[in-house]
Amino acid sequence: MKNKAKHIRILIAAALAALFVVSGVLTMASAADFSLGSGGLSGIAWAGVWTAVLCGLAAVSAPGAILAAVLFVVSAGAVLLANLKSIGSMAAFFALLQGEAADATAAVQGGRWFFGLLSAALGVLFFVLLYKRELSSLAVMILVAMLLSSYALSKTASIVATIPGLIAAASVFALTGGVQRDTSAPRVLVPSVLAVAVALMLLPGGRVTWKPLEDAGNRVRSVFEQYFNFTHERIAFSISEKGYDHGGEVNGDTVAMLGGPAQPDEAPVMRVEADGPVLLRGTIRTTYTGYSWVDLEPKNRYLYYDLTHRAVRDRVFDADASAKDGAFHSLEAGVEMLDDGTSTLFVPGRLQRFSMDLANAVYYNSAGELFLAREVQAGDAYSLRALVPVYGEALRQAVVRGESANDDRYAGILAAYSALPTGIEDGLYALTVGITSDAQSAYDRAEAIANYLRQNLRYRLDVDYPPTGRDFVS
Repeated sequence: MKNKAKHIRILIAAALAALFVVSGVLTMASAADFSLGSGGLSGIAWAGVWTAVLCGLAAVSAPGAILAAVLFVVSAGAVLLANLKSIGSMAAFFALLQGEAADATAAVQGGRWFFGLLSAALGVLFFVLLYKRELSSLAVMILVAMLLSSYALSKTASIVATIPGLIAAASVFALTGGVQRDTSAPRVLVPSVLAVAVALMLLPGGRVTWKPLEDAGNRVRSVFEQYFNFTHERIAFSISEKGYDHGGEVNGDTVAMLGGPAQPDEAPVMRVEADGPVLLRGTIRTTYTGYSWVDLEPKNRYLYYDLTHRAVRDRVFDADASAKDGAFHSLEAGVEMLDDGTSTLFVPGRLQRFSMDLANAVYYNSAGELFLAREVQAGDAYSLRALVPVYGEALRQAVVRGESANDDRYAGILAAYSALPTGIEDGLYALTVGITSDAQSAYDRAEAIANYLRQNLRYRLDVDYPPTGRDFVS
C-alpha cells in the first residue's frame, strides 16, 4: 500500500511538473516572439515533459533510476545525432542576442537548442520541487514569475499557453492543503479548472492593467528589448543634421559631399565637464573618396558590459595604453545630452571606463563607435575616464617606438588609413613633400602639416563646391 501511495505521489509530481514546463516555456517563447515554428515549439515543450517523466521513473526505485538514465542517454544521443550539424548554431543565437550580425536560419536553430535545454532543465527542477510538499510553493512562485514577466515584457504573450500552468498551480495549492496525494487527488482538478475558467472569463477583451504596474512593465520591456533584441540597423550621427547638408550626384547616385556653404545649427547639443581639453568623437569614417568620408568595412557590434568580449573592447578602445611614459594622461569627464538625437554617444578614442544608468543598453562596434540601442534623449548623461595625448617629446618617442615595434596589424592599418583617391592635384603632393622635408618620423610629419595648417589656413563657412572629378582638399 505504501508503494502504491508513493507511486501516486510520483505520478502527480511528474504530471504537475510537465504542465508547469509546458505553460512556462511556451508563454516565454510567445512573449519573446522568437520565430521557432510550430515544430520548434512542440519540440521545446516535449523536452521538458520527457525530463519530468524520467525524473518520476527514477524516483520509483533503483532499477527505475537505471532505466531512466539509460532512456535519457539514448534519447539525448538520438537528438544529438539527428541534429549534430546544428549544435554550433547556438553561437549564432547568442550573437543575435548580443546585437551582432548572425545568419537568421542558424539563429533560429540555436534558439531551439537554447529553449529546449531550458525546458529540459525546468522539467527536472519542477519535479524536484513539486515532489516535496514543502517546496511546492517555490515551484508555483517560479512559474508565476515566468508568466508575469512574460506578460509584462510583451503584448504577444499567449494567454492560452498559461492555462495548463494555472490549473496545475491551483491544484498544487489544494494538494498542499488538506487534500492527500493519493487516489483522491484528481478531485482537485475540477475546482482548479473551474477557477481558472472563471478567471479567464472575467478577463476583459483588452489589456486592462494598473497604470503604475503597466509603466513598470513597459520599462522592463524596454530594457529587455535594448539588451537582448537589438538587431535592427541604427542611425548614426552625421554633421548633415547640423547645417552641413550637402549632396551631389556621383555615378548616378546622390551622396553626401564635402564643400559648399554651411549654416551650422547654433543650438547646444551637449554639456561636457572635464579635467582638461578633450576631443570627443561620435561617428567614425575611415575611407576618403575625394568628395566625402565613408566607411565601407562591415562592423560587428558588442554589448559594452559583456565581459565575454572584454579583450575585444580593450583592443577597440586601446585601453591597454599607459600614461606612465608621459605620452598620455588620464582624464575624467561627464557628458549630458541637451537635445534629442541619434543613437550616437560621444567619447574619446582611448576609453578606459564608461558609466551610464544600466537601464540604457550601451553598445560599441569594431570601429570604436559607442551608441545606445535607442535614440539619445535630452537629459541622458554618462561619465567616463580616458587617456588623452600629451603633445610633445614623450608622445613623439612613443610613436617612434610604435613604428619599430613588431606589430602584425601595422601594415594593414597603414594601408587602410593612408589610401588616397584619384583626383588629387600634383601641386598638393608637392606642397606636402615640401612641408615635411625636414621631418624625421611619422610624428614629425604630422606635426609639420598641423603647424602649416594653423599658420596659413582658416576655417570658412562660405566656401564653393569643388568641381566634378577634383578632390575637396585640392
